[in-house]
Amino acid sequence: MAAASGNQLTESRTHFAHPQHPLLKTQYGGGERQPSSRHVCRICGTRVVAGAGYRCDHCDFDIHEACADFFPEKMITPPPNFFGHPWSHNLALRQVTAADGSWPCTLCRGPFQHGHLAYRCGARRCGFAAHPLCTMLPGEIRSPLHRKHALTHTELMLIPSGPCTPAEMARVCSVCRRDCSTVRTRHYRCAA
Repeated sequence: MAAASGNQLTESRTHFAHPQHPLLKTQYGGGERQPSSRHVCRICGTRVVAGAGYRCDHCDFDIHEACADFFPEKMITPPPNFFGHPWSHNLALRQVTAADGSWPCTLCRGPFQHGHLAYRCGARRCGFAAHPLCTMLPGEIRSPLHRKHALTHTELMLIPSGPCTPAEMARVCSVCRRDCSTVRTRHYRCAA
C-alpha cells in the first residue's frame, strides 16, 4: 500500500465506487507538481497529482474529488446528447474485476484496467461498456480541418454519400494520417 503524497484531512465519506471502507479526504501533492505520483483515480484513470481527492489507504484506492461528485452510479439512457448508447438500457458504474476478462471500451476501443470503474449496460447481450471519460465525448463536433460540415462520432462503417467528395470521405485520419479502414473503431467523420 502506498501512502498518499499529501495530507489526509479529517473529513471522510462513503462512495458507491468503494463501499468496503470510508474514504478519507486527502490533499494530494501539497501544491507541488509531482509527475511521479503513482496514485491513479479509479474512476477517470488519470494520475492524482495535486488537489483534493478521496483515498482508502487499506485498499490503495484513490479518486479525484471532482470525479467522486460528477459521475453518477447509474446512468439512465439515453441521457440528453449521449450518442454512445442510444437504447433505453441503464448503465451502471462498476469495478472491473479479473473475472470480467478483457474487453475494449465500446467508444474508444481502449482496454479497461483491473480495479478501475467502467459504465456497463445491465441488459443481457447488449455488451456496451465505456470508460467514464468516454461518456463525456460529444456526439458532434466542428473542426477547422473540415469546415464544410459538422463531424459525427460514429462507428467506422459508414457508406459515403452526400455533397462531400470521395477524398473528403477517405478513411485516413486527417490529423495523424493513419489508415483507419482496417481498424474497427469509433471516430469523428463527416456524415453529410
